[in-house]
Amino acid sequence: MVVGIDTLLTHTPVLDCRLVSSQNTPVPVVLDAKLKFPERYPWMSKNRAFYVLTGPDADPDRAKRIEAGGGRVVECRQRDGRLDVSEVLDVLHGAGFERILVEGGAKVFSSFIHSGVWDALYVYQAPKVYGEGGVPLFDHYGPADIGAVTIDAKIFQNDVLHRYLNERTRAGIKSVLDPMAG
Repeated sequence: MVVGIDTLLTHTPVLDCRLVSSQNTPVPVVLDAKLKFPERYPWMSKNRAFYVLTGPDADPDRAKRIEAGGGRVVECRQRDGRLDVSEVLDVLHGAGFERILVEGGAKVFSSFIHSGVWDALYVYQAPKVYGEGGVPLFDHYGPADIGAVTIDAKIFQNDVLHRYLNERTRAGIKSVLDPMAG
């Protein structure tokens, strides 16, 4: 599960899966261009593996202390002050990740969406309306603007789950299912 440092510092997420055994708990990945990751975090006391991807100017002593707590700190290129999504994916692939779930926050979520490297988008909508001060899901874009094709919407308790596919992903699936369509 990929999350940004601002979300981590604000919400202290657990980033686990409560639906399967703890053996299948995902490895947390924190995108942290300036290496603000705390030197003590709950994952450390639980001996849980985690990654912190950071920029080239990260404090090497801080990185060593985080690694002493069970984390793996990996330097990535930056683009426009943020970690380069392509390099993030290369690093994660090289570490054996076959798929990732981008939890967010808004900056991280949008950086993956805008890069076009996403396959599917699941958006849970709560029955609450936030005014000023709410955090937007997209940076000035809606699903149609990012190449999203609506699959369906389902109601779960009080929330609505909207599911989308990337147009590229949909075309690939369609060509496999119907090779003559094309």
